[in-house]
Amino acid sequence: MDFIFGFPFETDEDLRASLRTYEILSRLGARVHAHYFMPLPGTPYSRLTPRPLPSWFLKELDRLASEGKLFGSWRNQIEISKEITGLRKQLS
Repeated sequence: MDFIFGFPFETDEDLRASLRTYEILSRLGARVHAHYFMPLPGTPYSRLTPRPLPSWFLKELDRLASEGKLFGSWRNQIEISKEITGLRKQLS
């Protein structure tokens, strides 16, 4: 299963619900992949700015990953998203 988080309209409660879902799916044997929202050019969300993730959420992702319950390159994607957003601001 793949999950994307960091959408600008995402709430803390949405993040908590995602964590609960990750836990349930991993107990059922699913391999869960986490991704960070990237406003890619040419997509309907290209002009949106990603939501910064709270430190408590990042700690939980790291914990789940260290337990083998969560996979993905969300930390790299956070940096790429910052680059995309920064470039967009420079071009505006």
